[in-house]
Amino acid sequence: MNKTLDQQTIAELKLYIRDNGLNKVATALKRQFLANDLTTVYSPSSPPVDTHYGKGIFGALKQRIKRVKNTYTLGEYVESLLNERNKSFSVDLEKFGIDRFYKNKVIKNKINPSKQKLLCLAIALQLNIEETNELLRRAGLTLAEENSVFDNILGYFIEKGIYDPIQIDTYLVEFGESPMFSIE
Repeated sequence: MNKTLDQQTIAELKLYIRDNGLNKVATALKRQFLANDLTTVYSPSSPPVDTHYGKGIFGALKQRIKRVKNTYTLGEYVESLLNERNKSFSVDLEKFGIDRFYKNKVIKNKINPSKQKLLCLAIALQLNIEETNELLRRAGLTLAEENSVFDNILGYFIEKGIYDPIQIDTYLVEFGESPMFSIE
């Protein structure tokens, strides 16, 4: 290990990577336990269906349809994030590897950005983990922390609120991953 890196951060990253799968399972179980207003209907011939007490299946379907109708495209979501963030602080996307032409293509839904570019955007806009997951979800992607060291490291820094591209790249390289912002 590199002696110039913060040993506390390295130790935390190792634990985060190791324990993240267990944390995801515990969180899912906790959510399921706390959601006492739901019951799962199951038959061997069909997948489980969540229904809300008092609403029945039609109420649950109406809620799902309402959510679908009220969703942004990826480009609209990125544009709303940029507008929201630009009001609170100036964002220099080029520092994070995203030029204005690429940004405009994403906003206009003319390209399908890579996962790495979306993660660069998440870091640039200082998104929290929920916003980052939503950004990736809208592109049909996910932060696969259970089986990816790269995704674990990015998840760690986003959860800690650390958005320094040089620091992130340094730790990615330290853990044998390719740098995101090309410091090599």
